Amino acid sequence: MSELYDLLLSKPYKLKMGLAEFFIPVFLFAKRDDYALFGEGGYMPDVNETTLVLLARNADEYSIKAFDFEGVRIDLFNWYREFLNQKTEDTPNKKNFIESIKPFLVFYRQLNEYSKKTKQLSSEALAIRDAIANSVDPEKTFFEDFPKALRTSVKEIDKSKTGLKDYAAKLKRCITEIRTSYEELLNRYEKFICKEIVGGTMPFDEYKEQLQSRFENIKEYMMLNHQSVFHQRICSPLDDRKSWLSSVAQSLLNKSLESIADTDVKILFEKFKTVVHELDNLVEISTTKSDTTKEKVFKFEVTGEKLSQKTIVKIPKTKFAELDETERQIKKILKKDKQINIAVLTKLIQEQLKNE
Repeated sequence: MSELYDLLLSKPYKLKMGLAEFFIPVFLFAKRDDYALFGEGGYMPDVNETTLVLLARNADEYSIKAFDFEGVRIDLFNWYREFLNQKTEDTPNKKNFIESIKPFLVFYRQLNEYSKKTKQLSSEALAIRDAIANSVDPEKTFFEDFPKALRTSVKEIDKSKTGLKDYAAKLKRCITEIRTSYEELLNRYEKFICKEIVGGTMPFDEYKEQLQSRFENIKEYMMLNHQSVFHQRICSPLDDRKSWLSSVAQSLLNKSLESIADTDVKILFEKFKTVVHELDNLVEISTTKSDTTKEKVFKFEVTGEKLSQKTIVKIPKTKFAELDETERQIKKILKKDKQINIAVLTKLIQEQLKNE
């Protein structure tokens, strides 16, 4: 802005400083929708009396930038407007930019913490999310940051007949990917329960009922505190899938599922499997409800010099093939001496139980 003052104070204009200090703020206010104003803190969407007073006193700390709407930029900007169900514009201005960037900012703010932090997205979706989160200049966001995130540019979009269409499809896909990232986490969580715990793909109501039935005979006084909390959440009457899954996860992680980090997901699955195994060991095998077509149940009682332990192991149907293959591999290396085989297998079982 100091350059503009210098220009108006020099030939051929040669304005007096007092007139320039009056004229420039008035002109900027009258044309406030036709340019972008930047100060020390970056983009300033609102031009008001306070801003103009500060600008007049410290012109070298402010700059303005005209909007560049040539060629494909108009088409691209109006595509953003259509995508947001907004009216297209022949001569866009700052007000239109703010109208158009606001839904993206609101979209980001409404994401839960997991969706804001997760890296379980495509590289393009991650770049789009970062561009929205760090947006300070709507024009730069729309015409530089978004295209760069999708590995293109306004020039490249303009070169191809399908450039704008391809770009639009990619951006829509990325926004959808970000929006549904938490739902994808729930799907992975659910697949883990079905594959590793209940042994078959089934809807929420069914695997929830199976888990509740599996542990219905456990006596409350037999459970440790963390087991009791997990058991209560499993047996919760909640019939909303998201709420139930989140409630169970919170009992294991002591934090909301919506706020977990990617590193917490593996911990969640490991803890889930561990506590289920602990609860299985509190249920007598004779009272355990089991569908032999969906799982195999084994009860061990191993007594040695330094170890005496009982445990129940449930193998879901999804792991039957792996169980059979491991059994075949072990049989290949067993000796003809039956006593040696029993001793070796018992020792290995003791070690596995000790590791628990």
